[in-house]
Amino acid sequence: MKYSLIILISVFALGFNTKAQVESFILEPEYSSSSYAKMAMMEEEHDFGKIEQGIPISHTFKFENKGDAPLIISNVKTSCGCTASEYSKEEILPGEMGYLKATYNASKTGHFNKSLTVSSNGGDVVLSIKGEVY
Repeated sequence: MKYSLIILISVFALGFNTKAQVESFILEPEYSSSSYAKMAMMEEEHDFGKIEQGIPISHTFKFENKGDAPLIISNVKTSCGCTASEYSKEEILPGEMGYLKATYNASKTGHFNKSLTVSSNGGDVVLSIKGEVY
């Protein structure tokens, strides 16, 4: 009986200790108030060259979070209704890559130069797309 009680206490203590160790691996990283996110674009301008009228065309801009806190895009504002955007909705952790896809639908012929303003907790970035519609 005495040995059974000692074994039971040992098993309980071992199980409790193991649970504490597992929980320490699940903890999320903490970011200090001096942590910041930084969007580093691979490019800020794309030239489509000559494109055909009435056929939407897209380009994907890629960026890396060079900061030490998660990067979150809050908004993308386009300079006109002929340009649409799709972008990384989830937070981009430090060192990870994100994207912004710009789609232009040319309704008029001639040269075009459109902008997309990306707002995030890492600041604002202005991207541009240009080309000539025939």
